[in-house]
Amino acid sequence: MKKTLAIILLSILYPACSVRRLLTLDSTSSSGPAAITCELQSQRVSVEAPADCKRFEFRYLVVANDLYSANLRHVDVFIDDSAFAEDNLKELFIYLSNKFPDPADLTVEVNTSWRQLPLPSDCPATAMSSQAARWKNFDYHGAIFYRRGERSYFRFNPDLKVKEEKTVVLETPN
Repeated sequence: MKKTLAIILLSILYPACSVRRLLTLDSTSSSGPAAITCELQSQRVSVEAPADCKRFEFRYLVVANDLYSANLRHVDVFIDDSAFAEDNLKELFIYLSNKFPDPADLTVEVNTSWRQLPLPSDCPATAMSSQAARWKNFDYHGAIFYRRGERSYFRFNPDLKVKEEKTVVLETPN
């Protein structure tokens, strides 16, 4: 009776597990404490990606996603320096702009070195001095994207230690 109850209980608690062998239910048994062995049955489930699923040829990490006000969202992104290229930036900025349609104004800053990022803190930002220095002053690549209403563009430094930034205006979908 105890053995049958144990099997029923196991099948309720672990529906993905089939009871293969019941060693003992008597905790006072000479073979040791009660033990139950079961074998997990693997199931292959085919899952189709959603229609809006986007796959990238490079890795990126969203480091911060802050809603500064009802009108402005700011996102900090880290990518590897080897992936820093105009086409990759376009692809990333268009994706993030579509991912975060609200609020109307969006700023995305891309950094390629951990040194460019602000130090972690639970404290609110106090002013511009709490942010890391701009990438154009260092030996790192960086970019910043702006969406202001219907206008979208980004600036980046294709070359290191050069003060000139390149500006790319993105097409706005109608």
